[in-house]
Amino acid sequence: MAESLFVPEVASALRKKNLTTNGYVVASQENDTIKLQDFVTDTRGEVTVFLGQGLAFLSETRGIGIGDRNFQRRTTAGLTAAETVLQITADNAALVYETVEEARKDFIENDHEIIVRDQPRWMETTWPYLDAETGNITEVPVLFGNNTPPASNLTRARPEAYIFSRAWANAALRLRAAGVVVDELAVDFEGEVEAYNITSATLAETKYEGIALTTVNTELSKKTMKFPAGAYWVGTKQQHAAQAFVRLEPENPDGFVTFNILPVNAGDEYQVYRILPKSQ
Repeated sequence: MAESLFVPEVASALRKKNLTTNGYVVASQENDTIKLQDFVTDTRGEVTVFLGQGLAFLSETRGIGIGDRNFQRRTTAGLTAAETVLQITADNAALVYETVEEARKDFIENDHEIIVRDQPRWMETTWPYLDAETGNITEVPVLFGNNTPPASNLTRARPEAYIFSRAWANAALRLRAAGVVVDELAVDFEGEVEAYNITSATLAETKYEGIALTTVNTELSKKTMKFPAGAYWVGTKQQHAAQAFVRLEPENPDGFVTFNILPVNAGDEYQVYRILPKSQ
């Protein structure tokens, strides 16, 4: 819906005001190759809105390293984009509401595999750049990483739930803050679970926003576990289950293991367990 309804109309509204616009990309350079990556899939910022199964839009008008140049045009562009999104939503209120509600219902009820890690689909193409010397638009060769959608390189069966000890109350608190329903067992639990065995854990040499991130690999095994009443139970048949998938799957680059909220070392058994549907 975003690509078919909103984006074309926003772009049209901007161009009617003689403003320029293009798809959102993150740029980097490797040797002589310009690399552009389509809207990144990390869930450390505004992308977290998508995990609630809704529509969200990022209009980037600030620029990086350009100070107050073209400030009026950039401000006008940002305001125009925001106003147009609101107007499209108002004009198509029933369609937007029905689409979002149907998508949420499908997400809650389906049993699709969950994506733990993904990567862009890289391809050689060209991208329109403004020539600073002539002011003309020119097509420049780039390596483009397409994330619409990304390619998955680690998937797992969707669990019925996650279960973990009250010792990790901080994790439960953070999940609840993100909208996830986290229940506490009223009675003791004993049953088969999937356990993660940490086969490798690598601490980053540099820090990300003050934290040295941990990258892990795991192996899954089945075992019987007991948990006393009061243990945390995170069911996955809920609107914000994607938050649980991202935060609790240990290999996810935005998860609690990566950010050392749930610390692990190689050889450990991760203290969050998967409850599989009875059919599995």
